[in-house]
Amino acid sequence: MTFHRPGARVCARTGLVLVPSAGEPAYRVALSSYGPLNPPARGPVGADVSSWSRYDTYDGRTVYTASTRGCAFDEVLAGFRRWLGARDSLAKDAAAVGLSVPEFLRAVDEDWAELGVMVPGHLPRAWRTARLLYTVTDPPSGWWVMLDTAESIATIRAALGERLAVGGVTDVDLALLHGPDRFATVRIAGWVRSAVLDDGTPPARHRVPQQARRRRRARLLAPPSGRRPPGRHRTAHRRHRRPDHNRQRPDLRDTATRYGLTVH
Repeated sequence: MTFHRPGARVCARTGLVLVPSAGEPAYRVALSSYGPLNPPARGPVGADVSSWSRYDTYDGRTVYTASTRGCAFDEVLAGFRRWLGARDSLAKDAAAVGLSVPEFLRAVDEDWAELGVMVPGHLPRAWRTARLLYTVTDPPSGWWVMLDTAESIATIRAALGERLAVGGVTDVDLALLHGPDRFATVRIAGWVRSAVLDDGTPPARHRVPQQARRRRRARLLAPPSGRRPPGRHRTAHRRHRRPDHNRQRPDLRDTATRYGLTVH
């Protein structure tokens, strides 16, 4: 079989497709008050996972990075897009107090930012200034698990099929891996996390497709015990000098234009 990634191979023990980590740079947009490697700790088995990110795991912390700056903005700004067919959600409220939409948004920008409000179609200035674009460095060794391959999908289907079926999952395919079913994706991530590869090491992270030329990565930051497993390397990081995501930044502007967002 042929993989279009240098060094990719099928793990003889798990059947998952692996790609070597070689210290590549990756990117993450995060609150400057938290830093790039401080994701929320998730609850135990039985916790409500509906608001979790796609590949979070029970009793774990998962950090998501992107292979390009543009992909990093694509991920964090997706939640600001308007629903299909929806008009500007602020137009009616702004008109009621005699303001234009930009004027209305400026008036409530700081309050909404503190409350974590996402305004469909608009990117508030306070959201931008509270975050930084970080560069992190992948470990110099270890393995990515490529989920979006026929071999990995077949392996997951065989290992988790019966358990996923209990939650109403009818098949394991790319639609499930990309979709909103947290019952399924959290369990898949947990199974991958607990695997032991044929070289005796755990997979610290896995890759999921974002766009054809960009990839999103979900990396296990710490195991449930809080101890770093053998072979796990610490990740260096640095922040970009820009104090906030300027509205004219090409990566931010391109994503905003593609998503139809007004940047304030």
